[in-house]
Amino acid sequence: MTLHQASESAGALLLAALGTSAGTTYPRAPRLWATGHVLDAVIVADRLGIEAVDWYRRLGSQAPPSVIDHQARKVAFLIAPVGEPFFAGALTVLRGDVPYRYLSTGGYLVVPGLGVETGDRYQWLSKPTEESTLDRDAVAVLTVHLLIALRNLSAAAEGTGDE
Repeated sequence: MTLHQASESAGALLLAALGTSAGTTYPRAPRLWATGHVLDAVIVADRLGIEAVDWYRRLGSQAPPSVIDHQARKVAFLIAPVGEPFFAGALTVLRGDVPYRYLSTGGYLVVPGLGVETGDRYQWLSKPTEESTLDRDAVAVLTVHLLIALRNLSAAAEGTGDE
């Protein structure tokens, strides 16, 4: 499958994977997904991830599928399998320094099932939809939102926020 084909059907692919994950008959059960073929993941601290998803909503756009792990206090953004050099390059071009971990080939990510409830360790911050896209443009936009979120959190911590 090419990156273009994956982008066109990413939402349907992710939703199908959630519904048919092998070995699970419980809708709340988390799933283990391999990264590097259909998707990669960028993992950031929970505050930064939540703020980035909030900025997507404030700006009227759909955040990429994203999962919060409440116990580890991390958020994982599911992105196109572009490789860490592309993601790091986008940050460099934008002169950003976002602390992150990148999962690609050989990595695994735990995602929530479809029937997640309040109090579950893994929850969707932004569930995959039929319209979800996984492409290079979406990865570049994610870097911008992460930098906006980081700037906003830093300003709030320093008491220089615009709010």
